[in-house]
Amino acid sequence: MTKDEALKIAAQKARLIDLDWLKLVDTSKVTLQEGKYGAIVQGADELMASLKREKPYLFGKHARDMSEAEMAAWWKDHARKFPGGAPPPKPMPTDRHMRDMSDKEREEWLKEHARRFG
Repeated sequence: MTKDEALKIAAQKARLIDLDWLKLVDTSKVTLQEGKYGAIVQGADELMASLKREKPYLFGKHARDMSEAEMAAWWKDHARKFPGGAPPPKPMPTDRHMRDMSDKEREEWLKEHARRFG
């Protein structure tokens, strides 16, 4: 295991929203040592904990950790993305060009694209 892999695992455990933020973090305190059963990483969890204290907006929250206002905002966003509470529709085709679609398929694709990306 490399230092970068260990940081990615620690970031995912901490619910870091975007792993690209790891490029901006000072990783000098994270060390990689060879142990009896493989590489041992020290400091990755502490680094994520300090980053979470300093910049909490970079991390997602579990529902049990949200306040009532945050939960209401999450449900409002969810209702916007999935009207009627329906599950997400089947994946959009990405292997076909628009000119190869029928008028109905093109209309459905554009509608779904607008719903997902605004």
